[in-house]
Amino acid sequence: MIWIGILFVFLLAADFSLLSKRDISFTLPVSDFSLSIFAYILAWTDLFPYFKDIINIMILLFSLCTAAFVWKSKDRKQRIKTLLSPASAGYLILFLIALRVSKADFCQWDEFSHWGTAVKDMFYSKRLGIFPESVSAYKTYPPGAALWELYFASYFKEWHDWPVIFAYNLLLIQWMMPIFGCLNHREKDRKGWLKLGMPCILTIIFVLIVYLIPYLYYSPFEGIAWRCIYIDRVLALGFAWMLFMHFGTAPEHKDRFYYLSFSLGACFQCLLKGTGVFFILMALMLIIPDILLTVGKGKRKVLIPYGIACILPFLVLLSWYTGLHIMNVSPMWDVNAISIRSIIKLVTGQEEPWRYETIRNYLTFLSRITLQFYHGSIILTVPAYHCFWAAAFALVSFLNAGRNRDLDKRNLFLALAVIFEFIIYEAAVLLTELYVLSQSEAVRISSGQRYSADFILGISCFIIFYIIRSLFSSSGSNRYSPFGFFLVLMFLCHSVSLEKAWLNITDHEQDVLDSYNYTQFSRYASVEVKLKNYLDGVDRCYILSDNDAYGHFVLRKQLIPARTNSEIF
Repeated sequence: MIWIGILFVFLLAADFSLLSKRDISFTLPVSDFSLSIFAYILAWTDLFPYFKDIINIMILLFSLCTAAFVWKSKDRKQRIKTLLSPASAGYLILFLIALRVSKADFCQWDEFSHWGTAVKDMFYSKRLGIFPESVSAYKTYPPGAALWELYFASYFKEWHDWPVIFAYNLLLIQWMMPIFGCLNHREKDRKGWLKLGMPCILTIIFVLIVYLIPYLYYSPFEGIAWRCIYIDRVLALGFAWMLFMHFGTAPEHKDRFYYLSFSLGACFQCLLKGTGVFFILMALMLIIPDILLTVGKGKRKVLIPYGIACILPFLVLLSWYTGLHIMNVSPMWDVNAISIRSIIKLVTGQEEPWRYETIRNYLTFLSRITLQFYHGSIILTVPAYHCFWAAAFALVSFLNAGRNRDLDKRNLFLALAVIFEFIIYEAAVLLTELYVLSQSEAVRISSGQRYSADFILGISCFIIFYIIRSLFSSSGSNRYSPFGFFLVLMFLCHSVSLEKAWLNITDHEQDVLDSYNYTQFSRYASVEVKLKNYLDGVDRCYILSDNDAYGHFVLRKQLIPARTNSEIF
């Protein structure tokens, strides 16, 4: 049944592609933005239980109108050609891979405390998880990803974990789809077998790159790429998407559809998590100075549309926090503890000793970021990130040497700005550890590895996009294209466990079993099957455990639709 949801998502992307005359690689992300935001609007109404059917009917009507418009247009052949691109083939391959690697159950801690539980709670309650009866532990988290995942889970009459994992993986894929748009730049230069053979070969290479990117900088807390629905990966790739849209789109192509896409993408970032706003600001901190430095007299004509595009995300964010206020949902995290006074107190040595121990542990952690896998680890230090970023921008300048000095200056600004933003971001993560999380969490740097990797992954993914776009641009150098591809693939191969990536496809069942045993999920796996026929929404259960917080959250998710105690006894 899940293929029906895929068909509707692809159909919506095709409509946007036909209307805007954009390659479908650029409209596939817009399809999930639109679907999720429309579901969010319906979630505040009594129509929410029927949101999947309403969305599908709206897509069908929109498709009929689009078909009528394209049929009457004089350039319908050119519009239809936007669908017949390598992106469509790449999306099909990645869709099949996602189906393969998603056949699993939740097993990670936060999947049970919120990210998976929130979706299952909405599946049975037919309303947002901010109501007091909700089993979700973090009611203040926005529902963007949960609504997208619920759309696919709703194609089944009974609850299954794997459609949620699949929907999350599809979201990762669609964020990265614009990379395939680079393949169309040089098709006119190819002759003979190259006109057909090269796009096929390059499509396979791009599929490999997209498949490997989520393995970058994965921490032990996140489990295995393509099978863990922690929202951090999506935030990071959304950050990369915003940067690539600006730096990868020529000024003449920044039309109304571009700014609409940017606005919807920013809206979706706001609906993913509260920190999504921070990533939007980080993206704008690179975009706005770039406009001021590179655009001539028409700066206002560029800045004003970006300003207008940010209005819609602000309204979406306002609607969410207004809803939380009406429902009397109190914040989970007290960020007010981070203040100038507390920072001054920290710098002058007046804080408690455990905070300084946390700083020492965090600096040690930053100098040795470990990529954890079951069969070993790969160590990449922070200077290596900086070296890669600087080398990447230098490579792009090298490919265009002697052709565009303005591009060289732009790349120099980007390299320096990225390193500066890295320092700001890591300082923000450290302050969060010091003043928002508990003392035990802070000293152990429990979330630092996961949070700090978000910015690194986002920037690295953007740089990969940026290099590939430069290689395939009309001004790029054919002579050095193999060298550029070698650099990208070498970076990926040195930053991921290829053994784990290969095992996830070829020996998937054993890989899933290892994951369950590693997280000690196996002991709870049969509970849901045994009790689902005995419990319904009017039942209330109390969970008693012996110092087993993980098991408590697992059972709360397993016992839905029954209500369970939120406190741990």
